[in-house]
Amino acid sequence: MAFIHTSKSSVDVTIDGRGDYEEKHWWDPALRDEEMRPGPGMIPTMLAQELHDPHYSLFSVHVSNPDYTKAANGPPATPIFPSTAPAPPPPTDSDLKTAVPHPNAYYCPKENGWVILSWESSSLSPPYAKSFRASRHQPLPDQERRRRRPSCLEYGLSGPANKTHHFHKYEKAVDPHKLTPPFRMEEWEVTEKRRVQTINEDIDIEPIDRKGLDSLSEADGSAEQEGRLLDLYICCQCSLYCVASGVIPGVIPRKCFDEFIRDRRSSTPLGKSGEIAVHEGLDTIRRIIENRLWKGEIRFLRPDRPQFQSKLGWTSNVKQTLEVLGFTVEISKNQPAGLRPPPTDLSSTVGRMNRRRLLRAWVEVSAWVADFEHLNASQFKDISEKKASCVQIENAREMYQIALGAHPSQITRGKLSGTLLQTVQLHGQDWQNLGLTPMSYSSELLAFAYYAQVRCDPAKTVEYFTSFSNIVGVMQSFRGCPQSLLEILATERSRGRFTLQDLNRAATILGLGENNLLSVEYNEADVPEEFLENAWKACVKRSWWEPVAGAEMLRSANEAFRMLAEARGSGSLLRVWESGMSRAMTPEKAYDTFESPGEGQPD
Repeated sequence: MAFIHTSKSSVDVTIDGRGDYEEKHWWDPALRDEEMRPGPGMIPTMLAQELHDPHYSLFSVHVSNPDYTKAANGPPATPIFPSTAPAPPPPTDSDLKTAVPHPNAYYCPKENGWVILSWESSSLSPPYAKSFRASRHQPLPDQERRRRRPSCLEYGLSGPANKTHHFHKYEKAVDPHKLTPPFRMEEWEVTEKRRVQTINEDIDIEPIDRKGLDSLSEADGSAEQEGRLLDLYICCQCSLYCVASGVIPGVIPRKCFDEFIRDRRSSTPLGKSGEIAVHEGLDTIRRIIENRLWKGEIRFLRPDRPQFQSKLGWTSNVKQTLEVLGFTVEISKNQPAGLRPPPTDLSSTVGRMNRRRLLRAWVEVSAWVADFEHLNASQFKDISEKKASCVQIENAREMYQIALGAHPSQITRGKLSGTLLQTVQLHGQDWQNLGLTPMSYSSELLAFAYYAQVRCDPAKTVEYFTSFSNIVGVMQSFRGCPQSLLEILATERSRGRFTLQDLNRAATILGLGENNLLSVEYNEADVPEEFLENAWKACVKRSWWEPVAGAEMLRSANEAFRMLAEARGSGSLLRVWESGMSRAMTPEKAYDTFESPGEGQPD
């Protein structure tokens, strides 16, 4: 691969790995196949947005064991349908540690779900999944080149080789079972997976087949299969890579969770705010779980009791939420309906599964409440002082931004503002093409993003130059465009770069178009090379009989033909063009070049 040198134009842009010959011959598919560049990439700020919605927060979750050595309040229910099952031991510190899906899992209250984010600077390749290795995907970045530099943000003796990281995305590339430590879906997650669509629409919780669950557990140990595959983001310039999962749903489906919040806000008890009603409802669910796991509570829940009605209400959504947690509705003769707690014994697969599921739900509800209390601190001040939560949360945004080079201290924000910012934001696709966000703009970063895309994805050079030109053009119209960007634009033009708009005009110049001279709409797949060559030759001939604009017409025809030939990736057409350019284009020599008689007017 031609990672030859640090290449700089007349404007100083910190970037390495560019090859002059390769950039000049970007159109050559054979050269691209030989070089095996990794394709489109992105700057760290766009990666941070890609990993998770920037409007939602991710939190590290830290869990400690509740202290139930002292007397505590009873549950919001009275005994019904007594049970003789022995109470299992309370969760241990080890149980609580594994209640968080993975050490690198971060909780999102807005989605009531988890996102696994794991980053590492390593000379070893990421743990690719077998299915990814066997699939068709963009070439991976050159591993030898990546090993030479631990991080783009670490300066060597000669300073940084690159302005920042340039990440490339590979979907479903990493097997979570190969992470350290491995990430595996719980049995209840595998069981619920069959009912995801049902839960999203109209929940119907079926009884769990104990035998089926036992056989599933046995099968998992006998045949290793890939887990829920994770996305991979690799920096092509250094050893850093990042693994991301997307949102892993929480125990209580988001639809149930959101509806519960809406219900509590809309049915606020007299004298209480909507926030207090939401807090009391979720705190009640949390206490129900605590009573089952830590106190060994085996009494049924009574939905008809005033306290239950006040704190939770008895709606179809509340019923579905508790059923998701493993509670089952039972009706006995001469008795109102009751909710039987799920078995949590350690002697059965179902009991152990229910235990882990309740623990996960307890962590999630507690983390959600902790965030809710923080957002509404003035209303929950007394509650927070009265009862310290065993689940603490810490915003993770700054941590992963710093790790990936996307923190504001690493890439400054806000250099564009006002009307200019609003206008350039209308060109969202152009920013997306360059792998950059408008808020993280700087003139050097925009130049780096452009050069990095052209370096790593030469096949789309025209698209990248188009996007770069569009953004610079908007800035120029506001008279606020840095001179360095205008110089880059001029330099790239002098290297033969052209935009998609130029390409459309090129076809028109050669007479192509439904309402044009040749009455043929230009389509690369439908217009053969010979036809295009003849259209160029005819346009050149017409230029000789234009006494005033002939020279400009000839120049435009030659440029148009070159653009279309490069866009088609046609070496044969470019050789024809080069042959024509190598001779002085007088009418006499042009006649000889095109094997046409030198008499009379052109047809």
